[in-house]
Amino acid sequence: MDVAMLIKALGGFFAIMNPFVALPMFLSLTEGYSQARQRSIAVRVGLYCAVMAAVIFVTGTTILQFFGLDVNDFRVAGGLILLLIGLGMLNGNERSQGGTDA
Repeated sequence: MDVAMLIKALGGFFAIMNPFVALPMFLSLTEGYSQARQRSIAVRVGLYCAVMAAVIFVTGTTILQFFGLDVNDFRVAGGLILLLIGLGMLNGNERSQGGTDA
């Protein structure tokens, strides 16, 4: 494997998992737990994420081919999602992403 490709993959995983957003969420979910239990949960979550990332890394292309998809399909879908979010921000929609109106 090329080192540049590995660095790109790790950068992508870092951006997707976004630890700067996940950390406050983790701390709020484990607020009443002891420090040892928080550490244990963090290690398990990190291990599960690493296993899932490795599985997707190894079998991702096969899974996409099974469903008849290509990486470019995800690029288009991601661009459309960003377009919709941007248009919502321009229009001043106060609705949260994924929330429902009551």
